[in-house]
Amino acid sequence: LEQYKAQLAEARHEAARLRQEAQEQGATLIAEMRAEGQRQREEIVAAGHAQIEADRKAAASALRQDVGKLATDLAGKLVGESLEDHARQSRVIDRFLGDLEEKAEAAR
Repeated sequence: LEQYKAQLAEARHEAARLRQEAQEQGATLIAEMRAEGQRQREEIVAAGHAQIEADRKAAASALRQDVGKLATDLAGKLVGESLEDHARQSRVIDRFLGDLEEKAEAAR
């Protein structure tokens, strides 16, 4: 009977140890998964910000070209001749759009 009680106590002790070990492993796994989830979230957010910035730059570039073309066409119609000097067009357009951007920034 004493041997049976000793074996039972040892089995209970072993079960408690295994339960504790499983809880610790579970807590460690949960912490690792949370950290991995946070890392992935940060990666996704950073990629989203980078994509938004790239899209913004592409849209600004396309808009700059469209506005430049429209401004050049309008100026050509106003003066009655085509403005074919592309270097001059680019300088004028860049200066004009730069001034607009400065005014927009100042207004914020």
